[in-house]
Amino acid sequence: GDNQLEVRQRGSGARDAITLTNWPITGPMFTGAQQTPFVCTTNQSGVARQPQVDSSTAPGNKVTEGGQVVGYSRDCSIETFVSYWYRAASGGGLKTLPTDGSRPADMGQVTLADGRSVDFIVRREVGSINRFLYSIAMLAPAPAADTAAQDDTGLWNRKLLYWFQGGVAIGHTQGTVHGGSMNADILAKGWAIVHSSGNNTGTHYNLNLAGETAMMTKERFIERYGAPLYTVGLGGSGGAIQQNIIAQNHPGV
Repeated sequence: GDNQLEVRQRGSGARDAITLTNWPITGPMFTGAQQTPFVCTTNQSGVARQPQVDSSTAPGNKVTEGGQVVGYSRDCSIETFVSYWYRAASGGGLKTLPTDGSRPADMGQVTLADGRSVDFIVRREVGSINRFLYSIAMLAPAPAADTAAQDDTGLWNRKLLYWFQGGVAIGHTQGTVHGGSMNADILAKGWAIVHSSGNNTGTHYNLNLAGETAMMTKERFIERYGAPLYTVGLGGSGGAIQQNIIAQNHPGV
């Protein structure tokens, strides 16, 4: 709902005020009624989670436990989770980092712009915003029991790349998280990569919704990791069209 933010000076009352609206993380903010039916795709590779129950009755995607239906999900939300990956010294795709704290024998390294050589470890956050699945990835130290160490962003160069994807679709599914969201060559340079399945025109071709999703997803990035020095987009075809329209309609995203 609405929240009133005021700037006050002692002895003279309110000097200025603005009304801030707190929107639900499932959206929408300004794009109007959401499409139904909406098919959850949280069972895809790299996510592999059931959506959260948000309704006790159909319509919605069935959520089961022990083979029994325990409820339905209309918004396809998931609990945010973090995973760690690494790149082998021989190159290739990213591999899952062992959870027992051991360092893989084939661990690769990367040299940052400031000359530091560090293990090629990637921290990835996955969650749901505006009913779509998002991914945030960046270089990070190996996970530690210390929460402060887990929050370390010291290997991020403060530059953000938003990964867009093309294709054509009508928008009745949650879509898939694109592999480009873990592009090892970009991550190796110290960049962070943010992506949403809602910024694939292969998921939907509602460019108003794409702009809203990019706004909400970048807000999550800033709240969690801080404001980047600048943000650039990458993506061809429908991905390039999104960049053009979002830059036009939502300057600053």
